[in-house]
Amino acid sequence: MKEMEGLNAIGRGNEEATDMEIVMNLVGHINNPYMVDEQGNSARKVYIKEAKNILDKLTNPEAKKMLEDAIEEYSPESSVDTEK
Repeated sequence: MKEMEGLNAIGRGNEEATDMEIVMNLVGHINNPYMVDEQGNSARKVYIKEAKNILDKLTNPEAKKMLEDAIEEYSPESSVDTEK
């Protein structure tokens, strides 16, 4: 997997992270986002946007499906294009 804006070395020093490691990290943040402001808005939208941006770069079909499912769960109004 090529570098994905800071997500490629999650917990592995200089080694590239696998698709599954990247997806597990993003899904964790999508499922349990931290609060951003006093109104209770979370960072979930930011993580979903990043997840959508990397879908086409994933080569592991299981990791891709896991990420698509997380995106779909929290943004059902915007379907994920699984034909890519």
